[in-house]
Amino acid sequence: MQPRPRRIAFLIPLFLTPWVAYGSGQIATPGCTGQVQSVLKRWAPGGRWRRELGSLDDQSVFRAPSPQIGTWIELHRSLTGEVKVLRISARDASEYSWNPLNCEPRYRFQKLPYDDKALREAFSDDYLRQQVHRHRAGLIYAWSPAMPLSLRAYRAIQKAARRLHLVMIPVLDVQASPSEAAKVARLNELEPDALRRMESVELFMRGMSVHFPSVLVFRNGKIQGETIPGAHTEDVYLTMIRRELARR
Repeated sequence: MQPRPRRIAFLIPLFLTPWVAYGSGQIATPGCTGQVQSVLKRWAPGGRWRRELGSLDDQSVFRAPSPQIGTWIELHRSLTGEVKVLRISARDASEYSWNPLNCEPRYRFQKLPYDDKALREAFSDDYLRQQVHRHRAGLIYAWSPAMPLSLRAYRAIQKAARRLHLVMIPVLDVQASPSEAAKVARLNELEPDALRRMESVELFMRGMSVHFPSVLVFRNGKIQGETIPGAHTEDVYLTMIRRELARR
């Protein structure tokens, strides 16, 4: 595999752990509940939380999307009563933590390395926001030249999108070899935008880099429902996409 420029993909190991949907509402916090919930309500109001599977024995980790595409919230809760809340985007990260003895807050802000020029041609969060707000409704399709099923299902998802009058926007596996991806795209007559590499915190957080293919639906300026993993027939895609579009 050819070396890849370091952009935001250094964050990928954080997003490869399996997650399970937890639901909406409050996450129970063993200490400093009022202070923690105040931050959570401000950063992720009404967020749908996901719990990390395989967390450390002494710590639970939850994630939820914020109202801003490309920014996610994490809550780390330990058995000793320590709690910290993080707000993560491609450009920066903020963290609140509290002293379990007196609930004294600590705040930390960190700018992250971000290469605007290199990401201009990538599938970044800026590009994702642009597409989600430009089109009334559509779907994001993650594919990889190393996963033949993602190519086989490419036409099926295109047909399903057309039948539902949705725009289909492809995104390339960030780990793919650029030369191999270009070759496969040419042989399969894929559109030029199919070579935009996944460099989006939003897509990583939603598990789009875990399985190829994966599909994510959006409507009316918002991400809609859950990620749809796996290669399927056109009719199965139609059923799954309609289900996600019907979510409130």
